[in-house]
Amino acid sequence: MKRTVLLYLIVVCLGTSCQKFLEKKSDQNLATPQTLADLQALADNPGLSLSTRVVNNLTDEFYISYDYWQAIEEEDRDSYVWAAALNNYEDWINMYNHVLYCNTILDNIDKVDDAANTNVANTIKGSALFLRSFYFYKVAELYAPVFDATSNKTDWGIPLRLDANFNVPANRATVEVTYQQMISDLQTAADLLKNNKPTSQLNKTRPTITACYGMLARIYLQMGNFEKALEYANLCLETYDKLLDYNDASQVDTSSLTPIKKFNQEVIFYAEVQYAITSSSEAIIDSSLYRSFDDSDLRKKVYFELNPDGTPWFKGSYNGSIDNLFQGLAVDEIYLIQAEAAARTGNANLAMTRLNALLSKRYQTGSFTSYAGLKPEEILSIILTERKKELLYRGTRWSDLRRLNKTPAFATTIKRKLNDQLITLPPNDLRYTLLIPIEVINKSSMPQNKR
Repeated sequence: MKRTVLLYLIVVCLGTSCQKFLEKKSDQNLATPQTLADLQALADNPGLSLSTRVVNNLTDEFYISYDYWQAIEEEDRDSYVWAAALNNYEDWINMYNHVLYCNTILDNIDKVDDAANTNVANTIKGSALFLRSFYFYKVAELYAPVFDATSNKTDWGIPLRLDANFNVPANRATVEVTYQQMISDLQTAADLLKNNKPTSQLNKTRPTITACYGMLARIYLQMGNFEKALEYANLCLETYDKLLDYNDASQVDTSSLTPIKKFNQEVIFYAEVQYAITSSSEAIIDSSLYRSFDDSDLRKKVYFELNPDGTPWFKGSYNGSIDNLFQGLAVDEIYLIQAEAAARTGNANLAMTRLNALLSKRYQTGSFTSYAGLKPEEILSIILTERKKELLYRGTRWSDLRRLNKTPAFATTIKRKLNDQLITLPPNDLRYTLLIPIEVINKSSMPQNKR
């Protein structure tokens, strides 16, 4: 009940003053942090590792039957068919709940009794800035238009809550300002976390300088700034570079229903989505995607299990569970960002080197033939295919579809078939940007996304 009340209050406060919230806090941990330990406890709240639920529902990675579609929740049904009136209230409220925690930390970090402990304070502040940027990005990839250099100064972005004072109404920033804020938070966080580098055993839910660089690489890739994406991918891998070898049974159990351990050495920052429809064996992997995995590609065994009728479903999440799906940052994604950014900036040799290094850990020993002698545009096409295969169900495919649709050669029309009805999502359709939840629109003066 307390969580429900808090979430409702966040929605109300996003667009209007919230005096009742200020007079009587619904969560005393948020109301009265007294020490750095209190603030660290807020940053370590397990709920802060929860990511967006519908982002996988929207993609071309899978399909479901009409019977299963009828049985799932309304938000899942609507997101699966890109309903024009989809009201994705849950993801919006959860992400801004995370932002509230981050802002509470940032508002109080200089006020607590032991704030003079600079190293600890810097770590907590850097963590809060990273997390705020991470979840702003999660909101933006659903509710803001894809970054477009020709229109980002006028396109509506997301509300940027930068403190925990809900007396001040929130308004939508432009896409340009939204991305500037995310980048600024991450750059400041990287400086504060410069002594915090990951290890194979480190708590993967705590941000590090590596996570900051990795997230900056992801954001710049989404923006189409490939020089910066390559720069930050390089910095990320300079601080931490450990790939899983799928040939090593101590790292990956190809015969298990949970083949990859949670917090494994490849994970840079851990986030997950719980009990999504794509966690189920009823979510069938797209047949062309499944066929794209060669029999000597160990991902075919690690990622997939077959139903009795022979249809494949996904089991290879980086969280050691078949119920939850990993949506954080991992080294393999950074390799692919580095490879793509290198190809797009004309460095085909670096692109092939990084892709070869990744795939050599994915294929049976001795079976992979390295790519060589390709032009940038040739290796780029291969890299984009490998992104779809390697990062399956990571929550990245929706953003890839949005950005790649801007290039006709890579644009995709997604199709669903339900009860003999064909439903399509053409490239650059307005439904690639979800509606701001009606609960927020009704309690604010925010402009709604177009339909």
